[in-house]
Amino acid sequence: MKILVVSHACVVDVNQQLLVELEGHPDVQLTLIAPERWRSDIRGDVHFRQLEHLRADVRLQPVVLSGHINLHLYRGLRQALRNEHYDVMYLDEEPYSLAAWQFSRLKSRLRAKLLVHSKQNIFRRYPFPFSWLQRQVLRTSDCVAVANLECREVLRRKGRRGEIPVLPMAVDPERFHPQDGAPFRAALGLDRFVIGYVGRLTPEKGVPDLMAAMEQLWAEAGQDFQALFVGSGPLEGAVRELAERAGPGRVVVQSAVAHDAVPDTMSCMDLLALPSRTTPHWKEQFGRVIIEALCCGVPVLGSDSGEIPVLLRRTGGGIVFREGDVADLAAKLQRAMAERDRRRTQALEARGLIQATYSYAAVAEKLYKLCRRLAAEPAR
Repeated sequence: MKILVVSHACVVDVNQQLLVELEGHPDVQLTLIAPERWRSDIRGDVHFRQLEHLRADVRLQPVVLSGHINLHLYRGLRQALRNEHYDVMYLDEEPYSLAAWQFSRLKSRLRAKLLVHSKQNIFRRYPFPFSWLQRQVLRTSDCVAVANLECREVLRRKGRRGEIPVLPMAVDPERFHPQDGAPFRAALGLDRFVIGYVGRLTPEKGVPDLMAAMEQLWAEAGQDFQALFVGSGPLEGAVRELAERAGPGRVVVQSAVAHDAVPDTMSCMDLLALPSRTTPHWKEQFGRVIIEALCCGVPVLGSDSGEIPVLLRRTGGGIVFREGDVADLAAKLQRAMAERDRRRTQALEARGLIQATYSYAAVAEKLYKLCRRLAAEPAR
């Protein structure tokens, strides 16, 4: 089975792990189209880096409007895909994006079934030409998979009928696993209960709410805990100001670390906080950091934005608070500290479910079966 994968996210090697698992099936032959360079608003220019175990035929293409997720286009496709035929074309792009439309136009020439993977969980009426692009892609696609149940409802409201399978985000349980965090805690000067945050330091991620709740607990409740912020973004300066106000040792700030180092960082934490806030244009589409933390045996406290409460209740490894409610967040943080041992046990118990449902191997198996079924169906 020949599968063409198109993904701007695969410019980052860790995002290729799903493909490594997929091509573990002996009948799968993968071709990957990805940008040779991608402009990140946080990390600057990111050049394609291939995962060591990926055997796919990788074809790197220059893109117009690099860094714009829904506006970028690939150059040189006709030459790159000349005389090529595929059984399935898997687009890891939103159906209203220019890239999805660009490849949907190649469907007939490539003789491929079209599978699009959407994550957008907010219903929005897009202006022209994006509304037109979306209609064309949805009309042309043989299947649209989604990352979350809210996204399925969005597509239903847009008129998509038939099966809409769920292909969630995934985690590598071999990389993210419980370990002794003592050496890493000592290196960072962490010697008390540690509340951690890993991700972009932006308002929509709820970072101001988390800082306010922490200051409330230090000032009003006299709680003795430390905060570990791992990430970068426009609020990094505000987080460092919090560290100065809180006093020596209370707040540790690390700029964004390599993905391979995230499990070591998580091993320092007694609790991971994900206080995301819904905006008119975004809400948490999955929260992969949740399953990463739980695989490390770290319980999670998350807001009720988007997929966060669904994931926490399904895994049973965390606590949910009302998004934007600093008082509720502070109370739930205090509760998590009081229930430290029980929450740790729940997180460890969640690991088995995550391996069975959200590991790269499990998600790749779902994708493989979906592609097999599409390839066997008669052409539309």
